[in-house]
Amino acid sequence: MASRANSKERKGLAQVEWANNSRRRGTACTVLLLVLLALVGTGLLSTSCGGTATPTSAIGTDTTPPPVPEAISPASSAYVSIRTPTFAWSQVTDPTGISYTVEINWNQEFTSPFLEKKGVVNPEYTLQPGESLSDGSFWWRVKAVDGAGNQSLWASSLGITIDTKASESPAIVSPLRGAMVFRSTPKLDWSDVMDPSGIIYVLEIHKSADFASLILKKEGLTTSQYVLSQGEALEPGIYFWRVKTVDGAGNSSGWASASFTLTPALNAPSIPHTTEGRTDCLACHDSLGPWPAPASHKGRGNAVCQICHQPGLEDPPVIAHSLENRLVCDVCHSPKGMAPLPESHRDRTVKMCIMCHSPSQANPPVGPHTTQGREACASCHGPGKLVGQLPSSHAGRTDQMCLGCHTVSTTPPPLIAHSIQEREACTACHAKGALVPLPASHDGRSSKVCAGCHDVSPVTPPSISHSIVGRQQCTQCHAQGKIAPLAVSHQGRTEAMCTVCHEVSKVTPPKIAHSVQGREACTVCHSPNGFATLPASHNGRTQETCQFCHTEFQEVPPLPHPLIGNSDCIRCHAPGKAETELPPSHIGRTQVMCLACHEANL
Repeated sequence: MASRANSKERKGLAQVEWANNSRRRGTACTVLLLVLLALVGTGLLSTSCGGTATPTSAIGTDTTPPPVPEAISPASSAYVSIRTPTFAWSQVTDPTGISYTVEINWNQEFTSPFLEKKGVVNPEYTLQPGESLSDGSFWWRVKAVDGAGNQSLWASSLGITIDTKASESPAIVSPLRGAMVFRSTPKLDWSDVMDPSGIIYVLEIHKSADFASLILKKEGLTTSQYVLSQGEALEPGIYFWRVKTVDGAGNSSGWASASFTLTPALNAPSIPHTTEGRTDCLACHDSLGPWPAPASHKGRGNAVCQICHQPGLEDPPVIAHSLENRLVCDVCHSPKGMAPLPESHRDRTVKMCIMCHSPSQANPPVGPHTTQGREACASCHGPGKLVGQLPSSHAGRTDQMCLGCHTVSTTPPPLIAHSIQEREACTACHAKGALVPLPASHDGRSSKVCAGCHDVSPVTPPSISHSIVGRQQCTQCHAQGKIAPLAVSHQGRTEAMCTVCHEVSKVTPPKIAHSVQGREACTVCHSPNGFATLPASHNGRTQETCQFCHTEFQEVPPLPHPLIGNSDCIRCHAPGKAETELPPSHIGRTQVMCLACHEANL
């Protein structure tokens, strides 16, 4: 019995321990389950149907495409001189990682790419020898791919040209091999070379025939000739020079070369103009031309001229004014004229002037004001003056010179429409954002400049004929369709502008001399045909206009006696009569007027 009881007790204890362990396991599982549920709620874990938790990023729920890269080089329309160029684009980033896909094709539609390169990890790719391009036109584009497989849009495709062939070499024009040159700053000339990608020239001058002793190199020349500057002047001796082309892709042609001997034997004057369009020297410098060459030059042709005489880099200055009515140049341009000529131009004729100096396509600006009372131009136009923006080329010019080139406008500036007394600061009203904005051409002009061009009108704006107390809104009455329409020139003007120009009259409209009750129709009596004629300034005014300006009235005393037997007012009420005389304001009034205002005592 005792052993059975012990066994039962041990069995009970085991059951208790198992229950406790189960509870502990259940608690741990519960805690783990709660943690897992929390992670699922945050989106960090998701459960598959098998119950295993996996990171959501591994499932591919990232559907946002990466940014679009920007194609950088070769740039659009670029010429490239190698067949395995490097393509570069802007770098883009994504938390899942980025790779790039590059496509190259013969057309912009990319229907069947010539080359497609996927999985490029850097923002550039250099074509490999097996991927080289032939000469011709290609298009390229790039897109980004993130670690989740999302693809960006293609970057804008760029068209390029592969050009590995150099353009032709130029041909030497002058000085040719072995030529004699007499100026220390010679002109070196060669033939033009054309290329779709553009052409620049490289020029070198050496002291040795093997071109190993460089003394002058000029790169990036855009014209097919070069004249040495004074700072590049050469010493007498033998020189070897050469020139080559470089096209827009960077391909260089072969050199074209020649040599010349510089001797100081002659010191021929320079040609004072360019030879462009003037290659026939004898057209002007023949014995019968306007400017004959000296007798010692007889028989010399055009080719000989430029061996000794170097053409100028620029043409003579343009004539600054029209030639209309100014064909006799020496009226102004002579030793005693307004603009004397330099000593080197002495004895030159008008024909010579026009031969070298071409007239300007645009005339000097017209003077915007009259010169009456303003003959001294320099009093306003010059450094430190009202209008100080004269060009440096005008320094020292006289008033006479001004009027010699600048014609005066036939339309003077508009008059100032108001008095400038106490209104000297023009820019207070006439400026950007002010009452009356100025035209753009007047920006920065001061009040002094205004008065320098614009005269004050002798006719000032009419005064406002009534009080403006309670009548600050002028446009209520003075506007199109209102009681007193404005002039066309005043359209769009505001109340603020009205009172700036129009002053309030010190004389207010007179009171209405009688009650208006029963007499609202003013024009019955006050009109050209009524018994109280209106002044001419009131013609066309309506009854509404009358009572707007004339706001006050006074009671007129009634007749102190009946009219029966006393209907002839003037018999008693007139100057010199025995009865009550009329006030001065009533002189000339008729009996009809009397009875219109004074009510009769019946």
